[in-house]
Amino acid sequence: MKKFLALFMAALMVMSCSVAASAATVEESSSSTTTVYYSNYGQYAVNIPSSLMLTQKDTISVSADYAHLTATQSIVVSIPEGSFGESGYFELIADADRSTMKCTLLASENEAEAVELTKENAPHTLVTITEENKDTATGTLQVIPQKETATASGVFMGRIQFDISLINASEE
Repeated sequence: MKKFLALFMAALMVMSCSVAASAATVEESSSSTTTVYYSNYGQYAVNIPSSLMLTQKDTISVSADYAHLTATQSIVVSIPEGSFGESGYFELIADADRSTMKCTLLASENEAEAVELTKENAPHTLVTITEENKDTATGTLQVIPQKETATASGVFMGRIQFDISLINASEE
């Protein structure tokens, strides 16, 4: 009897939980819209090689791809003071004995006359990319090791820092 009563109560509970559904005729209709925005400016990719195996007077070219800029925006790539050693020049450091080798850095923008970069004239703008010149703007950095008679043999390494900024004319 207890089983029958439990089953009867469970059946009542299931029937009380069911919802009646019926089809209704809709006599009114409405619509709505959503506005979608996409911002396709201020986006860019700056091309800087990750490494360079120097021989003599090798160059690093810096340019931009996929630059979506407004007329008031520009991408500025510069060489900051942190790229230069205590001597005021860019320096390579020997793996073997940590000795240094000075290098001359010559920068030019869009094939203009090259300017020598030192700690004194840093930061120095290497290239400025705008909406007008985005397809042709190129900064070139030439690295010339200054070997001396006492320069140690072996592998030398140094890092050049590039600062990249998106500038709005209203910020200047």
